[in-house]
Amino acid sequence: MAGGLGQAVRYFLLALTFVLAVGQFGLKVDFLGDALINLVIVLVAVLGLALVLGGRDIFNNLLAGFYVREIYTLGDTIQIGDHSGNLEAIDTLKTTIRTEEGEISVPNSLLINEVTVSKK
Repeated sequence: MAGGLGQAVRYFLLALTFVLAVGQFGLKVDFLGDALINLVIVLVAVLGLALVLGGRDIFNNLLAGFYVREIYTLGDTIQIGDHSGNLEAIDTLKTTIRTEEGEISVPNSLLINEVTVSKK
């Protein structure tokens, strides 16, 4: 998304520069100014939607982190899908599990929704 946002800002600045340059030559560009204002409104709306949809997962994992700390303790054996291991760390947004293959990090919301086995 960062690349797309940067490209959108670049095109917006290019269009703004074009409007200002054409205006310096004495041509009427009022209609272009209105189009740029509409473009800015659309860009802000799309960016807001992207932030809301992306923020939903972050907020979900943050709240799940508080709940995970109440349910599990470090050292518990849990199974999530094909992975089974001991709970090693519970962070704000993710939990670290030590499996036989090594460490894996999973979002906290998976511990609430998809844990199939839990042994203390």
